[in-house]
Amino acid sequence: MSFQKKDDAGFQFPQIVGVFGTVHAVTAGAASTTTGAFGTGTTLVRVSVSNNSTHVHFAKGATPTATTSNALIPSGTIEYMYVAPGEKLAFLRGASADINVTVTELV
Repeated sequence: MSFQKKDDAGFQFPQIVGVFGTVHAVTAGAASTTTGAFGTGTTLVRVSVSNNSTHVHFAKGATPTATTSNALIPSGTIEYMYVAPGEKLAFLRGASADINVTVTELV
């Protein structure tokens, strides 16, 4: 199981602890695109958005659909997100160009 370390006061370390597991590569296009379900031991994922001068919107859940009302991730960015086993992430491009997104499970 992945986790973030905390100091004695409860503050999180910037260091992420976990081993790279299953990789989900998707292309965020004009319609919402969803990853596969995360594994039983997955509680943290690494989301990498390719750099092409746009952004992606994302949604998380059992059957998510991303819309332009959802939060966004800028291009060229790596984000870490807490997830639950069995959840999925959905992505939608933020402009007219498709953008590649890689989601790596940390186990």
